[in-house]
Amino acid sequence: MVELWAIDFMNKSYDNCTDESDLLYTFDDWAPRIADTVIQTRLVNVDKAHYFNSKGQAVAAYPARATNSVEKAAEASYLAGNLQLWIPENRSSAKVWVSGDIAPGVKKTVDVHVTVWDKKFNHDYCWTTLDLILNG
Repeated sequence: MVELWAIDFMNKSYDNCTDESDLLYTFDDWAPRIADTVIQTRLVNVDKAHYFNSKGQAVAAYPARATNSVEKAAEASYLAGNLQLWIPENRSSAKVWVSGDIAPGVKKTVDVHVTVWDKKFNHDYCWTTLDLILNG
């Protein structure tokens, strides 16, 4: 598996109303949870670290260590490549790619969809490619 951050794929992004340092980055047009939500007594929103799905729904808060069954299930789903992890300090989500059907030593090229968001959550995207090689 490999964990990568959306912001690392961007060379230069800009917006006519949002400063470059305030732009946010995710994969696949998935937005982090914007509205306040409470999951198992933990507040989750764009200012709090959390796991989220393709609909922008927070699945669980992201603590330093998963302590309950909801957080542990979210962590497992993230590590399987099914969720993204939002870290507000990074202004970016992370995503995991797993080896799946990659044979050892064989390169697999994956198309990666990277999305940039402004303060009003308008967005645009770009495509890039990622070469995955399973060592072993």
